[in-house]
Amino acid sequence: MSVARDLDRLRAFRHAFRHAYTSYHYQKASENVPVAVSVVPRAKAAIIAFLESRGA
Repeated sequence: MSVARDLDRLRAFRHAFRHAYTSYHYQKASENVPVAVSVVPRAKAAIIAFLESRGA
């Protein structure tokens, strides 16, 4: 998956979690753990690459 798609998946879960009026969904949360672990270094690398391309 792409960095943007993975970040969007995590953002969508965060939104649903923060606006939940029912119980916590541990299964959905656990599905996002590997996504978060994977996307953090890729997002960091993408941000650094972007900044370097802008001369920062």
